[in-house]
Amino acid sequence: MECIAILAEVLVIAMQGVPFAIGERLMQFYISSYLSLSILGHMLIMIIALLIWRTRLPPLPRREDQLQGVVSYVVASGLRRDCEELECLSTQERDATLQGMGKRWSYVQSEDYRARWIVDEDVNG
Repeated sequence: MECIAILAEVLVIAMQGVPFAIGERLMQFYISSYLSLSILGHMLIMIIALLIWRTRLPPLPRREDQLQGVVSYVVASGLRRDCEELECLSTQERDATLQGMGKRWSYVQSEDYRARWIVDEDVNG
């Protein structure tokens, strides 16, 4: 959605060309006005798409930007077991080992007796 920020910068430039005086050129008025309206329309469509996309994301009951939230998502998952003893490897070796496993991990609901969300192996993908 960085495109919205870039379009906002272009909109500032396009709005400067909209004449507010009678003596301005008619073609400059049309170009600047239509360009500004099309940029605003694109921005509105992108914001609506962003809102729709965010409603389809799974709920995050705990904050993922804090250590205890991340640990709570990983502690009972297969990701922790798969990554055991990989901390002593270099970054390239670790990445190659994880890719060699052929697994994909995703954010899924736990199947144990408690209803909670964890990062675990994606059985569908």
